[in-house]
Amino acid sequence: MEEQQIYIVKTFHDLFKLYDDLATGKIKAKYLVVGGLLNVCEEDRPEYVYVLSSTLSFVELLVFADVGPLEETRKMEKYCDEVVTA
Repeated sequence: MEEQQIYIVKTFHDLFKLYDDLATGKIKAKYLVVGGLLNVCEEDRPEYVYVLSSTLSFVELLVFADVGPLEETRKMEKYCDEVVTA
């Protein structure tokens, strides 16, 4: 069984630390699953998505996983290549 890693980002600085850890190989990940973007105000989401998208240089797949009201989750679709809803 492979080791599971959870990295909690509470600030934009934490997000850049995650990026740096991936870029320098301190953290190795095949997939990066991100939740909680619905909790980030709409005006700030593009900045978070931009930094997260740049991690695709270090991971194979980036997944945004958010649970919330349909009208809120639809706002995330503009950042995604593929959308899965349930």
